[in-house]
Amino acid sequence: MRHETPATVRIQKARTTLLLDHPFFGSLLFRLKGRENRSIPTMATDGVSLYFNPEFVDTLNSATLAGVLAHEVMHPALQHHVRRSGRDPRRWNEACDYAINPLLLDAGLSLPEGVLVDHRFRGMSAEQIYNLRETEAQQQSSGQGAENEAAGAGT
Repeated sequence: MRHETPATVRIQKARTTLLLDHPFFGSLLFRLKGRENRSIPTMATDGVSLYFNPEFVDTLNSATLAGVLAHEVMHPALQHHVRRSGRDPRRWNEACDYAINPLLLDAGLSLPEGVLVDHRFRGMSAEQIYNLRETEAQQQSSGQGAENEAAGAGT
């Protein structure tokens, strides 16, 4: 028999809570195998496993833990791990988070402070959010380049 860590026990309880209170998210969550991983800062999924840092789990209250688990399960539910293609992994994950988090908040789930939420992205796909944010970043960097050129022109 294997010893279960306090974080593992809390995740099991949160899974059960999600299954009872939010059956859609809870049933999806039972497809992922929980795996402790101290090399990641929070939680992650590859579509098969749910990786969690037990120190991060310890920082969350029960309601927020359930919300974070629902967040993680939405990545494979929306097939984010197979839709990235050649996109920048960090920017893609952020676009996916912007797509997921309003859905969870609308469902009444709790998320940690500081999660990515921007209501102008409401109802948009991760691809739409990614493209919009990429366009904005390009406009911002080209705008800064023009400002730098104008500032340098007078010297």
